[in-house]
Amino acid sequence: VSTQSTGTQKKMSFADWVLVKPIFQDFLDFYHKILESLLTNITQAPEPLTASLHVATILSILTWVISQITRNYSIVDRLWSLLPPFYAWLFALWPRTQNPQSLNRPILMALLTTIWGLRLSYNYARKGGYSLTAEDYRWAIIRKKYHWFAFELLNLVFICFIQHFLLLALSFPSAVAWHVQDRVPINFFDWLIFFGFLCLVVFETIADQQQWNFHLKKLRKGSARSADVRRGFLSSGLWRFSRHPNFFCEITMWWVYYLFSVNASGNYFNWCLVGPVGLTLLFQGSTDLTEKISSEKYPLYKEYQKVTNRFIPWFSKGLPNKVQ
Repeated sequence: VSTQSTGTQKKMSFADWVLVKPIFQDFLDFYHKILESLLTNITQAPEPLTASLHVATILSILTWVISQITRNYSIVDRLWSLLPPFYAWLFALWPRTQNPQSLNRPILMALLTTIWGLRLSYNYARKGGYSLTAEDYRWAIIRKKYHWFAFELLNLVFICFIQHFLLLALSFPSAVAWHVQDRVPINFFDWLIFFGFLCLVVFETIADQQQWNFHLKKLRKGSARSADVRRGFLSSGLWRFSRHPNFFCEITMWWVYYLFSVNASGNYFNWCLVGPVGLTLLFQGSTDLTEKISSEKYPLYKEYQKVTNRFIPWFSKGLPNKVQ
């Protein structure tokens, strides 16, 4: 009886908040120190590249945690248009302790990424991308094809970490511009790069608008149906010369952005190449999947593939206007 009574007292004692409180306090203190250390590393970093690497790491971890809670794998998609401008402004506004000069080139670059980000955010928002339940339709297809563990590994390594660091890598030319701003002033070639980037933003906007208008026509019932609507996919306008003119502009503009690092450093091949090269590979792989889905869904898509370049715009005879 005495033993049972002692056991009961222990159980009742452990239910007392006074005894449990230190355990939770130690737990919270441990993670508070980690968070405090991370924030210190960011705010007291000697230069912005170190700070941005810490930010990308934290965001990668948070993205993975949120994806596990919500089972939504398009968290990074919502940040895609926001992070390159954020990193570019981080580099542009980071103070210099030696020889502070005009921040013309980094600010010029940050303005470009802001224009790019606003346009992309608008296009993503009007398609409902920022709704809580929105998710890229391709992830559902991939989940069905792979074992759950393989997909979760893909989520951790590629979706959460690689994509976050790719978004940071796109802004690496801004890091080079920040480091050399007091030695290489802004010049004619910077403005040439600036306007080249803007031209690509304009053409990408036109391509996306044509695609948007096409999908609106598909939703209208009772109106005259164009050949493209009957086929099920857009093959006119800019889409006559490239199957993905918007992707071509997106890839090319970050290669143009890379030229800022070339002009600032004088090195034609430098470490900033990781950004545009990584983006090119990403679009190549994602477009493979997108076109596989389209060719299975639309019988005439394979004909479209035969007569029209995938990315690089070129003359095409197009598809016949008469569709059964």
